[in-house]
Amino acid sequence: MRRTTTTIAALLFSSAAFASTAGCQADADPSSRLACYDSMASTIDECQSKTDKLDRLVCFDNISEAIKTVLGANKSSTVTPAVPAAAAATTAAVVAAPTPVATPVDPVGLFGHENKKKEEQAEAIDSISATVTSISTDPYGKFTLTLDNSQRWRQTESGRFKVGNGDTVIISRASFGSFLLKRAGSNKQIRVKRQ
Repeated sequence: MRRTTTTIAALLFSSAAFASTAGCQADADPSSRLACYDSMASTIDECQSKTDKLDRLVCFDNISEAIKTVLGANKSSTVTPAVPAAAAATTAAVVAAPTPVATPVDPVGLFGHENKKKEEQAEAIDSISATVTSISTDPYGKFTLTLDNSQRWRQTESGRFKVGNGDTVIISRASFGSFLLKRAGSNKQIRVKRQ
């Protein structure tokens, strides 16, 4: 129970500190601003020191209402920050600069890397067809294919699959984000992952 109380007090203290910052910033004098901060901290300490659970809850609720009141008052008043002339000129130059145009994304180049590049989502395609330019195998006998579109695909399943240089392969989307590779003109498929 003590840990929960400490955690709640810490959360309320952080929000109270934010609210007190918003309310205490109105004080121009640094000493009165510091006194405002100290007052808020002592109020929170008083609430935390209460032994009765209901009294503690009511105390923190009162602080919460005070925070809402302070934040509501600050939202209603409009404050215009003082901006130096040099900063205003820089801001105007930034606003006047043309916005960059997004380059179109190649859906074939993104095929198999959808999870790695969420910000560059392209139109979803179901399969690609390419020619194998090179094949390498790892010590476990699984192959890695390099295709003519410079994509590299690695076998993830164990098993035999015949594919050679110059073969046309079709890689299609399967369930749960996986991909299946098959040779053109064949029905045998094997799971692959893009490198």
